Amino acid sequence: MAKDKSPGPDGFTILFYQECWEVIKTNLLKVFEEFFASGVINLGVNSTFLMLIPKKEGAASLTDFRPISLVTSIYKIIAKVLSL
Repeated sequence: MAKDKSPGPDGFTILFYQECWEVIKTNLLKVFEEFFASGVINLGVNSTFLMLIPKKEGAASLTDFRPISLVTSIYKIIAKVLSL
């Protein structure tokens, strides 16, 4: 995963998790344990914001926009682990 991509709704980049690993690892591992035990992701972690980015100046119709989704970093990490 790109370390310095823009942060999601939680405000954290992947670089934050790497740089602060020693401080946050216990709590992050608890999130993983809870997820793998229950199969449920906490609603706050599962939040996604959709944004419409204009493709050109003066965008007026829906086709003039490109949708992107902003998901939390923890959600991205869980998805990456599941994909391995």
